[in-house]
Amino acid sequence: MSEENDETLPLPEAEPAWLSQWGKAPQRTAPRIRWAGIIWGLMFLAAGWFALWTLTAAARRSAFSGWILTLGDGGWMIVAAFALGGLLLVLGLIAALRAASRPRA
Repeated sequence: MSEENDETLPLPEAEPAWLSQWGKAPQRTAPRIRWAGIIWGLMFLAAGWFALWTLTAAARRSAFSGWILTLGDGGWMIVAAFALGGLLLVLGLIAALRAASRPRA
């Protein structure tokens, strides 16, 4: 058996020397908040809740189907305008939250 050495060896550098050619690694920050996923998830939650609320009662089901069936061309244009406005509102809200959460330079 060989003799054991009581000396301790120095620890190696925490960062390998070959990494220094690319400069220092960026400092870790807190994880980014994915605002688009949160906002779209809330929108789908609201749409799902409305669909379930409408479909669970026969009176609401018949009132909604009667309203849809009586829409004319102008009514569908209004529905499309509201849908486009809602989409733009969601995208603007996502952009505003993303800009507000960026660190200031």
